[in-house]
Order: sequence, then structure tokens, then C-alpha cells
Amino acid sequence: MKTRLFMASTVAAALAAGVLFSGCTGGDIEKTGLVKLSKHCYAYIASGPTTAEGHGVNSGFVVGDDGVLVVDSRFTPALSRQLLKAIRSVTDRPIEFLVDTSYLPDHTWGNATFKKAGAKIIARRETAESIARYSPVYKEYYKQFNSDAYELIKDVDIVLPDSFLDDEMKLDLGGVTVVLRYPGPACTAGDCIVSVPRERVVYAGEILSNGYHPNLGDSGADYDNWVEVLGELSKSGAKRFVPGRGHVCGKKTITANVNYIRTLVEACKESIAAGKPIDDAKHTILMPEYADYLQSNLLPFNIQAVYRKSALGIVRPPFRFELPEGYMLYDGAGGTKAGMLEWGIDDASGYRELKVEWRPTLIKEVIVQDVRDAVARLNNGSEPYDFRVNGSGKITVAGSKAPKLMGRWVYKRAANLQGGGRWVWTIFLGNGRIYSVRALTDARMDREKEKRNIEELERAIAGFKPLPEK
Repeated sequence: MKTRLFMASTVAAALAAGVLFSGCTGGDIEKTGLVKLSKHCYAYIASGPTTAEGHGVNSGFVVGDDGVLVVDSRFTPALSRQLLKAIRSVTDRPIEFLVDTSYLPDHTWGNATFKKAGAKIIARRETAESIARYSPVYKEYYKQFNSDAYELIKDVDIVLPDSFLDDEMKLDLGGVTVVLRYPGPACTAGDCIVSVPRERVVYAGEILSNGYHPNLGDSGADYDNWVEVLGELSKSGAKRFVPGRGHVCGKKTITANVNYIRTLVEACKESIAAGKPIDDAKHTILMPEYADYLQSNLLPFNIQAVYRKSALGIVRPPFRFELPEGYMLYDGAGGTKAGMLEWGIDDASGYRELKVEWRPTLIKEVIVQDVRDAVARLNNGSEPYDFRVNGSGKITVAGSKAPKLMGRWVYKRAANLQGGGRWVWTIFLGNGRIYSVRALTDARMDREKEKRNIEELERAIAGFKPLPEK
């Protein structure tokens, strides 16, 4: 079952205590903790990628004569207080602004600390909406599946931005001007870049990573625009970039990020066109040139994300049908001639999954034994399901009667997973192709929900319309 993937990264070290000043003019500043970048600009660099260290996410702040602007509030209450302590080791001026560069918890769950300190919290509206929507989901995930992490975040008070960025905003802190800019969706739908142009410093948020796998998995990501934004940063005249993760860096790291995104996206697109599903791609797209990057668990996550964003446009399915709102594309491979697409949803009604496979054929008729053979191949194959047949019948698809089987499924013992429910499977012909459509649901043993879910899936199948050959 391809359920939503929630990522909690691992590994760590302690943050350095004192203020480190770098007079370097190029390359990385390989320091963690508090790093002075210029007269007014500071970075606060995480020393490792563990949950305790905030998944490696960096923060920063700019000190003016009148007040302070903070960039990202960190992951836990303890980490946000640590950042506030570092700021107070530099200045006692009032904290006027906090900028959330994205909605991700490791950037925003410390907002309460700075709200209490008097800061106005600035972000894109997309960021505020996503904080409100996804923070409860993330907290519940940690509670259920990562008790150690939950201990660190259980007291998080979710605080939303109260001021919103359109395209650009300039803030005068007294003797230094900070520019906030929305570059369009890149890593997330609501990314914000913070820069101090006169001091040639940029706080890039998740748009830039240094020595870490970038996170390509957000639903709001736009890979093409992301690459364009990185190109703009490279031409911006800035000398020091505070990445979302990793050491303070120069332009070479921007080039490395562009190459990573382009390489992975192209590899995934080639894999889709070659007919490889996501699980195969995770074992064949290895990206060895990035083997030393931290948070390597993000690579299969990134492959999955690129597949889900790219598959429909590459496969170009030779059919149309409508699924209810909320279904997501989970997998896809091949092309118009022969291919596969899979959709799913997991909500209060339970999990539902619908998989369509097609290929050219010369046969003129499909019988119920063809469906039985398909079920047998699944049960003897590598998929984790064990399908048990308990009935047969007909379903009307594109104006014709097609054979179907139905029954119950459980996970194979080797899968070491729990779950089960009902399924339905049909095979039919259309415009020189044979189509296999398999649907299943897991409603946590709620038989009434199972029934409704199968009815919903069968309605979608009944609306299936093969397209004519072009």
C-alpha cells in the first residue's frame, strides 16, 4: 500500500557555543553554531541532521540599530530558545520580525518563542495555510511512530504568521535594509528568500542545501522554477548564502543544487518512459556523485516525488475517467502504447487504491479466467498482497459488459504488515488495447465503509473511456 510518506530524519551533535567570525570571501564556512557573516548579519548553523538538532535546519538573524529580524524559528521549543539565547549574546535590541521561509515544521515550530518576544511573524499566505493544515498531521505522526521525537515536540505551540508577503517587502531595521522576496514556488509553494543586498548576504531557506540531499517531496514544489530561482541567486551579486541545511556557502553550492535537481528529474523521467515503476526506480537511480550527502533517506523519497509529479505527462494514458476529489497519483510508468498508472487516497473513509495497466492486443474477447490468471500472477509475484476470490460478476465499462472478480485481501506474511479489506478486478478491451483495472480498500475492518469504498471505486471504473488511436 502506497500511503503518504512523512519524513523524520536522523543523526546529531551539539551546537557550538561562541560567535565565530569569518572573513572568507569564497567557498564554505565550515563552522556550526553562531557565525558572523557581516556587520549586521549572522547565521545559526545546525551541527547535524538528527531530530534533536532540528533535522539540520539553519536559522539566522540581522541586527539593526532599531531591532532584529530572525530567519526561521527552528524545530522544537528548546531549539528556538537556544536561538534566542544566541541572539541575546549579540544584542539586546528588540526582536521586531520573524520570517518563516517555508511552512516545514523544522523551520516554524519555534514561532511561539519569538511571538512571545514581540516579533511580527511574516510569511507567504501559502506558508501560513500549510502550517495550519499540516502541523497537526506531523505531530500525530510523531506521536504514533516516533516517540523519541514526540518527546521533543509534544509541547510545541503552533503559532501562525500574522503578516503576509506578496512579491517583495523591504524592512528598515535602522542602518540596514532587509529584502524579503517571493520567487514563486520552488521547494514549497510559499518559499521566501531573505537578503541583505548591501552586505551581499542571502538566507535561502529550503531552496538551497549544502551537503544535504534537497527535499523534492513537497506537493507545492516546482522543479523548473526552482532551477530558475537558483540561477537568479547565482547572478544576484551575493557572496554569502545561508542554506536551509548545511554550512554557509558560495555560488559553487548553487551549481551543485541545480545539477542535483536536473540529474534526478531527468533520471526519473527516463525511468518512467522505460516502464519502470517507482519501486524499481528506487533501486536503479543511485546518484553516486551525491553519495556523501547527508540525509540519504531523502533520495528514495525524492524519486517517489518526481515520479508522482512527472508520470502523468510522460505516460499520456489512452483513456479518461474521473476519480472523486482527493485521489493522488501514486505511481506511473510506460507510455500511451503500454503502461501503468496507480492512484490512491487515505482519509477518514479508509484507504482506496486503483491501478490501471494496458498494452496492445489482438484478442477479441476477455473471459473471467483471464481475471483469475491475473489474480494468480499477483499472488505469486512480488507485490505484498494475497488476494482471495469469493465471487464473480459483470461490470459495465464503456458501454460493454466486462468480467470481474471480487474478494478479500490480506498482506502476505513476508510483508510484515497489517491490514486487509475488499478488492475488485476487471479486464476489458478498448481500441486495440487490453486494460486491467484493480481496485482495493482497507477500511480498518469497518465493513460498511468497505462496501461504500468499493462502490465508489466501481463507479470510477464504470466511467472509464478508452480514447481512440491518433
